[in-house]
Amino acid sequence: MLASTPFTVALKEVLGARFRVHPQEVERFRVAGVTPKLVLSPRTVEEGARAVAIIAAERATCIIRGAGTKSDRPPALREVDAVVDTSELSGVLAHAPGDLTATVAAGTPLHELQAALHAHGQFF
Repeated sequence: MLASTPFTVALKEVLGARFRVHPQEVERFRVAGVTPKLVLSPRTVEEGARAVAIIAAERATCIIRGAGTKSDRPPALREVDAVVDTSELSGVLAHAPGDLTATVAAGTPLHELQAALHAHGQFF
């Protein structure tokens, strides 16, 4: 699957340099002890959606990953085709303290959300 196929070409068109296949680069994205074949790091929701659509069309296994704090939990997978790393999709997008609501991007670390809420005496 990692050779230059229409699948990988399409993903490279969407993500460019944020399409990782080099073993040393994908190793840190292990899921339950399994190294993915490739890692994608979209910078926008649109890029992520396009990449996931391409992966789904190939019927490849796909893991969505934030900070990776739960990556070692079972069950172990036999194979991981792709990891979509959401760490570049971060930030508190909206916070209405009076309504007790907040909207955050997919890769927002919990500590970042907590800091934004704490400024208003709130927490998640």
